Amino acid sequence: MIEELNKSLDILELNRIKEILPDYIHKTSKDNLSLTEQLNYLLSEEIKNKDERAAEGIIKASNFPFRKTIDDYDFSFQPSVSEKQIRELANLSFIEQHENVVFIGNPGVGKTHLAVSLGIEAAKHRNSVYFITCHNLMLKLNKAQKENRLDKQLQHLAQYKVLIIDEIGYLPVDHQGSNLFFQLIAKRYMNKSTIVTTNMPFSRWGEVFSDNTLASAVLDRLLHYSHIVRITGNSYRIKDKIVESDSRTNEYNEWFMPRKLLTIGGNNSSYLCNILFFEEYYISTQRIISWSLLSKGNWNKKSEWIYPLKLWHFNNDIFVTFHVDIY
Repeated sequence: MIEELNKSLDILELNRIKEILPDYIHKTSKDNLSLTEQLNYLLSEEIKNKDERAAEGIIKASNFPFRKTIDDYDFSFQPSVSEKQIRELANLSFIEQHENVVFIGNPGVGKTHLAVSLGIEAAKHRNSVYFITCHNLMLKLNKAQKENRLDKQLQHLAQYKVLIIDEIGYLPVDHQGSNLFFQLIAKRYMNKSTIVTTNMPFSRWGEVFSDNTLASAVLDRLLHYSHIVRITGNSYRIKDKIVESDSRTNEYNEWFMPRKLLTIGGNNSSYLCNILFFEEYYISTQRIISWSLLSKGNWNKKSEWIYPLKLWHFNNDIFVTFHVDIY
């Protein structure tokens, strides 16, 4: 009888029931459960197993760079993030309403972590999800256009219930790429949900997309029905490596006076630069000029004022967070 039952379960692909059935038969012989209760339990276990397998398949196909959940996020380290807002987003009503989510903040504050965690939550509920960086998206769309299959590629990307576009603003997008990006956002507008992460304020998206008009058109569709999560604070990646110096505050007071240091160009922003192998007891403007400031950015040559905000040091390396203003 059991062998015949197992064959029937194989035909129906009820693998979970087949797996738990021997132990369950032994258990129910003692529990006096009705046939209805037994069937309900077995079928619920099978449905749960199929949902888990389907979610796992979606997660594997989603191209996530890592697996992290909302519970893994350290809200105490980033108090600017509303845990209530994030958990409400995790209820996934924004997907039903075809709304977007925009995470904006400096590098290292956890934008990608939160975007991925929402994507994983969506996948667990059997929503199609795809993760891609903005740079790789541009490569994919440009390649499709060259191979005369742009419409097919756009349609493919437009069908995902949740599309996560990471790192908008880290690398510039040329005019052709901006046009392609706009076409994708336009196709998804009010039809599907898009999650993006960016380090750029919206006022500077014209620089990112090399065209103010296209940038405005993208933002108009992206932000119309959206949830914006602004994250301020220090980078989580280096929180265990950098120790702020409180004991020498008086020695560093000169840093907190605005002074013209050097010409590097750029826009109003805050940067974290590394000053390598510096004698921490003898910080001075002249000596800082003699060392290289390592920072991200493609700058035009413009004169600027630099306002040091905070000095950090560990081992033989010194870091300084500073603000630059163009004049």
